[in-house]
Parts: sequence; C-alpha cells; structure tokens
Amino acid sequence: MLNYLKFIFVFLFELVKNNPIKLSLIVASIILFSFAGTIPDSHDKYNIVAETKVDSTYIYIYEVISDNKIKYENIWSEGKPIEVKNGVITLVSYHGGNYALWAIFVIIVIILIVAFFIGLGDDDIGWDFEDVWESAFCSLIYCEEENGVFYYFALGRLIEKRNNQISRHYNANRELKIGGFRDLYRCPKYQTKKQKRETLLKNIGIN
Repeated sequence: MLNYLKFIFVFLFELVKNNPIKLSLIVASIILFSFAGTIPDSHDKYNIVAETKVDSTYIYIYEVISDNKIKYENIWSEGKPIEVKNGVITLVSYHGGNYALWAIFVIIVIILIVAFFIGLGDDDIGWDFEDVWESAFCSLIYCEEENGVFYYFALGRLIEKRNNQISRHYNANRELKIGGFRDLYRCPKYQTKKQKRETLLKNIGIN
C-alpha cells in the first residue's frame, strides 16, 4: 500500500512540477466557481416624490442629490407596478461582482479547453503525461546487487536481472522493457538470497 501511495504522490508532484501554469488555472477556476454567485444582491433605494401611469407603463419619479443640487430621474415598469413603502422603492439587482467572477471563470475554462486540444498535438504545451507517468513508475523500481548480478524489482516482482547496472537516469520502457503496472504484473515474484534471509529473520522476529 505504501508503494502505491508513493506512486500517487510522485505522479502528482511531477504533474504539478511540469504543469504549474495549467494547474494554477484549474485551481483558480475551482475557486472562482465556488465564489461566483455568492456575493449578496445589491439593494438600491430610491426616494419617490411622484408616480404616474401611462397606458400600461408605471413611472416613478425620484430625487437624487448631485453637486449639492437636487435632480429628478425616473424608473419605468412595464405592466406591473413596483411596491412603494414609505415613499421608498427598493430594487434588488444581481451584484456586478458576480458577473465579473463568472466572466473570469468562463475565460479560464476556455483557455484550458483550447490548451488541452492544442496540447494533444504539441508536446511543448501538453501535459507531459508520459514523462510524469514514467517518473512516478520509476520511483517504484529499485536495484539490488548479488554476486555481481543486478536485480531490478518493483512491488516484489523481478523485472530483469543484468550483469551490468544501468545509468541512474534511465527510461524504464527502453532499458527494462516495462511501461506500467500491466507489464509489471506479468513479471514473477522473486527474492534474492539476501531478501529471503531478511524475510526469514523478520518472520521469526529477529529482524
């Protein structure tokens, strides 16, 4: 179980390391989606000084003070009157901040979608999934030497034994002819003499 957790940790770490901008945009889009629409609606109040009806249109005159002067403007409502309480009309409107958050969210999502499809054919802006997977899978592979023979293991299975040790920075698929868990599970379970001794000592409580 610890080995699988190690694989997941390395995979996520390599994914973040290779794609900091794209993952930052994903995190930003999640945050924006969570907060967009949560800003309370705006409540605008108007002091009504007169109201009238023309055909099916209700017209309300209200006063505003600008530059120390009283000015009069109007509110129109087609077909339905607006409630006036104590000479005041309160209009509820969707907060502009929510529109801004939704707009930025949509822009980021469009950028991510475009980058994803372009990345399918362009390695320079792709997600580097192959490299990320290889780095994570190689973290499970370890080498043990016994009597001049180098044994390469992963999850207790023998991948290959060689007379020479491969370089530290290797490609598992190219050097060991193994590309993932499906190939690994075809490999036999195996223990070197040293591993068998350690297992025996552990079972009898000495190690």
